[in-house]
Amino acid sequence: MNDVVTIIAKGPSANHALEFLAEHGPSDIASINDAGSLIPGNRITWCFFSDVIFLGRNIVHHKDLIQTFVSPAIPEHLMLQVPDWVSDWVQYPESECTGFIDDMVKRMSVGGICHHNTVSGAIHWLAKHGKYRTIRIIGVDGGRNYAKGVNVVGPETHKKLIDDHGTKDYLDIWKEATRTLCSLVKKVYATNIEWSGLEE
Repeated sequence: MNDVVTIIAKGPSANHALEFLAEHGPSDIASINDAGSLIPGNRITWCFFSDVIFLGRNIVHHKDLIQTFVSPAIPEHLMLQVPDWVSDWVQYPESECTGFIDDMVKRMSVGGICHHNTVSGAIHWLAKHGKYRTIRIIGVDGGRNYAKGVNVVGPETHKKLIDDHGTKDYLDIWKEATRTLCSLVKKVYATNIEWSGLEE
């Protein structure tokens, strides 16, 4: 395993993921949901997902390139929706975490993963359990847009997210929560966080 992992999320900057990987040298790769479709032919060390619906969508098209799947614990009633090809799979106890630093500190202090969104869960898990010295991040842009070719949330989920957050700019809230978590991860695990600098 490398000391470095590159997280590829689904924001517009991830359209440049192949160039980013080539420019920054070898690393393990962690994809968020179906973001692995943005780097065809590349071996994906970790594929993080939070909802089993993503498994049967674009993830299925590059499943053979994925080494290990990682997710919050999936409720038992949804386990039948998990395809048979998801074999090497790590689950961590789910207890949603807000984007506020005090809540994140509490989650860390009891050994939990700060899962505010799939990216924050991935960053914390990779720092804590993957023990990576450096985590590079591309595709966490905020705003309202996604990279070309990835699945976006459906209308019902989109409406729920707007209702939950009180704004259409919930991706900005997720990005800010991710940055908050990154500051904690640096302090607690001495993990170096490198943003792509391509965020829109």
